[in-house]
This record gives sequence, structure tokens and C-alpha cells, in this order.
Amino acid sequence: FAVLLSYLVLVAKFESWRKPLAVLLPSALAVAGGALASAAFVLANEGARLESLCITNREYSSAAVSMTAGGVVSNVWVRDDGKQPVNGYSYASASGAGFRCNSEKGRITHCVASGFDYRAKNTSGAALYLGAGVCENSLFVDNAGVSGAGASVGAKGVLRNCTFVGNRATQSGGGVYVVKGAQVVNCIAYGNSADNDTGAGRPEWGAAGDVVLEETFVNCCFGPDVPVGTDPIPYDPAFDTSDKATEPYHLSSASKCINAGLDYDGMAATDLAGFTRHSGKRVDVGCYEMKGTSGFLLLVR
Repeated sequence: FAVLLSYLVLVAKFESWRKPLAVLLPSALAVAGGALASAAFVLANEGARLESLCITNREYSSAAVSMTAGGVVSNVWVRDDGKQPVNGYSYASASGAGFRCNSEKGRITHCVASGFDYRAKNTSGAALYLGAGVCENSLFVDNAGVSGAGASVGAKGVLRNCTFVGNRATQSGGGVYVVKGAQVVNCIAYGNSADNDTGAGRPEWGAAGDVVLEETFVNCCFGPDVPVGTDPIPYDPAFDTSDKATEPYHLSSASKCINAGLDYDGMAATDLAGFTRHSGKRVDVGCYEMKGTSGFLLLVR
């Protein structure tokens, strides 16, 4: 039983993460048979789908999107809209104020989370808590939390081709925090910060003490002179700065992240912007492929 839920009928080129479709959603809604919850959307069925929305209403106490039993979340932007009554911070009282997935059958793809301030809560994963499941081709920017401000990845969670920029943690892992068993593949974490994290290679990432870095981080870029994991890219990702207003985290032609990723089964056909994902010899690292064939997002009811 699959449910496709949307509030718009549009065809739009995704030119900027800064200019989403503004859609205000009700404070609680269940998708695919789940009971009403304090999250904006609950996917409680592995056949459920949530597509093509911008969620800005933060008047709920759980995640904007919660995945309890699988499903697919695609082309969704969650952002804090400035309504922050709890000590100046976002509403959510559990890990993952933006997206939260605790199911191995869950998949988050082509999504954006921005603006969540989660520092008042003593848990990890401000924008994304991925206890299990897959998140790929997604962008996490300008979020704040305790550990893993961009994302906290559990033992059964997999991050692939995601980008983390401008996130801030009060403890460890401004970009990404992982525990043993987590996998982070083809990701960029750069320009993040952590107030109390002075370990080698940080604050872009943080890890529990028993994490084996070579098994956890694969073909990732954490900035210059940070060779972390298997086949790392220890360079500045060299984002294209020619159009900071609309496309600030695309790769420039000088980026060492081009053709530096690990190809894997089930790779999406397009990147976050709709460009052909595999435009060179190998997939690029991060949520954006070096510009090739342009694409469109289809937003349908």
C-alpha cells in the first residue's frame, strides 16, 4: 500500500536550495496508515512515499518527517521557520528535528535540511538522525546541535553522496557523528564547527570510541590534510563560488571531488539539482555532480 502525498502541481527546475517552494503544512499528519503523531509527517509503512514538499511549520514536538517502518522521502526540504519558543531553540525533543529514520527499509533522497537549532537538547542529530536506513544525494546546511549537528548516523545507517556545510555542534561532529556500524560514503563535510571537539580531523566529523574509521568513511572529503577512512579526498572540496546566491555548493572544475567517488549498486540517476549523476568515469563526491546534463524536478499531486 503506497501513498503519494503532495500539495502542489508544478514543474520546476531546482536551481537553488535557498529558494524552495513555500508550503505550510499542518502540525500533525500520518501517512500510509500511521496514527496521528507529533511529527508533521509519519511514514509507518514500507510502501509509503512523501515527495516534493517544503516543510516550514515547526509547531510539533517531534521530527518534521519521521520514518518508523520504512518508506521513501524524496525531494523534500525541511527548514526551521523561526518559531522557536523553547529556550530559543527548535521544538523537537528527540534526535532528528528535521528527518528521523529508524528503519532499515527507509530511504531519504534528494532532500535538504537547514536552519535547525538543537543545542538545548542533550541528544545527537539536529537535522538528521539516521539510526537505520539510507540517506543519499542530500544537503545539510546551517544547523546546530550537541553532536552531529548535520547528521548522527547509527549502527544500521548509511549516508551516500551527501554534503554538510556550516553546521555547528557544541560537543563533537559539527558535520557528521557516527557510531560503530555506520557507513558514510562519497560525502563532503566542510566548513562545520564543534565547540569542544579538538580531535584529529575534526570538527567536520565525530565518532564513538570503538569506530573503525577505515570501515566507516569511504571516499569522503573533510578538507585539506584530513585523510580519514578508505580512499579519502584530503583537499578543499573547491565549491564553485561564481554564483553563491543560487548554487553555493556545486563543485568547481578544480575540485578533487570530481570522479573521486565509489560507484555502488542502486545509485540514483540524478544529483540533488537534477543533473545526470554519473557524468564522468566515476561518481563525484557530495550531493552535486559536476554540471552535466541539466534536469528537472517533477512535483506532482
